[in-house]
Amino acid sequence: MNVLLMNSLLTLTAAFLSGLNLQTIFLPLQEILDNYPDLGLRRRVLQTDADFPFLEGLDTEELCSGRTFWFFIDRFGCHYLAVPAMQEGVPFLFLSGPYLTQVPEVQNIQALCRRQNIPLQSQTLLFQYFSTLPQIGSESMLESYLRALGQQLYQGQPVSIRY
Repeated sequence: MNVLLMNSLLTLTAAFLSGLNLQTIFLPLQEILDNYPDLGLRRRVLQTDADFPFLEGLDTEELCSGRTFWFFIDRFGCHYLAVPAMQEGVPFLFLSGPYLTQVPEVQNIQALCRRQNIPLQSQTLLFQYFSTLPQIGSESMLESYLRALGQQLYQGQPVSIRY
């Protein structure tokens, strides 16, 4: 893949997603795993990141192999999209999020706190956090965009999108 073309397309994609108020980053995969791009949620709610790894359950080798783009939801119900890339043999990830498909109700936040062993006094903070995230009503529009992006990145070769 042409690195210049990839960088141009990812810059265009970042601008598109910025118009939807979505945060985007393009960093080596290990930096993303180490830095939790959740806008500080884990640190504020739990006072630690240690027990709540980012991208848990995803095989990083699988994540960065092939022509696959990803949509995933973290343990807090926040959505992300990921476009893997290799640069000079180093796996990179273009990551956008967090966003929501709907703002959770108070009872959903209470249930989340119970499931994740989050102190109940953090409910207000969680509600405030969720209310600041952008809301994307339908991920199908993002999926269509990613398919078009993949067609350009991989010169017409098919891409897959995994959830």
